[in-house]
Amino acid sequence: MPEVLRLDENAPLALGAPAKGIQRYRLDGGVVGWFKPADRKLNSIAKVSGMGMLHGGSAQSTEAHAFLPEREVAASEVAALLIPHLAVRSQLATKGMKRGVFMEHVQGTMATQHVDFDTMQLDEDLLRAIKPQLADLQAFDYLIGNVDRHVENFMVSEARPFKVRAIDNDLSFPAVAVAELARIQDSKFEGLPNGYTVVVAERIERMAEGTLEALLRDVMANAPRLDDVVAQALSRLRDLKRDVAGKQGRAASPRTPSNYTRLVF
Repeated sequence: MPEVLRLDENAPLALGAPAKGIQRYRLDGGVVGWFKPADRKLNSIAKVSGMGMLHGGSAQSTEAHAFLPEREVAASEVAALLIPHLAVRSQLATKGMKRGVFMEHVQGTMATQHVDFDTMQLDEDLLRAIKPQLADLQAFDYLIGNVDRHVENFMVSEARPFKVRAIDNDLSFPAVAVAELARIQDSKFEGLPNGYTVVVAERIERMAEGTLEALLRDVMANAPRLDDVVAQALSRLRDLKRDVAGKQGRAASPRTPSNYTRLVF
């Protein structure tokens, strides 16, 4: 089982007010991050149920019932296998009697702050600079089966060269087949990118199915339909390996226009 971070209930909050039960903490070592408790009500039971993440489900269902903290941590660990810092680092945590997830704070600005509201697209200069990283992000989202990626949940560093960091990665690791993901209510699943960076292509090719399976069974032990979650993740990894082989030589870029490059209300 993954290590659980125990937050001091009396530790001072870093600057920043709590939002929707999320609190910002500064740890003893100076690391700043966010504690998101697992007892928060689910925002979209239909979406979570469509992904096969719940047994039943009601208006009282919480993020704990859908194992969202564990999914966030699993996504963080998968990202580390592809490119360090591609996604925010996360760790299971407790605060008193509450359990949840601690996510390290990401420096930068929300991608939405770079949207040209005349076109609802990311600024052309920025998009040109980060296209290869968005391709990496789309490959990552395909691997984890993320149905909720959009310009409101990835960050862009303020300094050049721009770096993309993914946040809010917990609507991932579905128990249903990849063909179902785009049909889930309010899904933003975009499928495979148009091309891959050399680094991510090589790491996808080298990723062993056993490594991915062990990671998921460790972090998500006792999650509903875990065997299906693992089987579908391995299937998506095989898809990526075939796609990488078929798209060798193509420039790394995401699908455009897409939820990675435009703001959709």
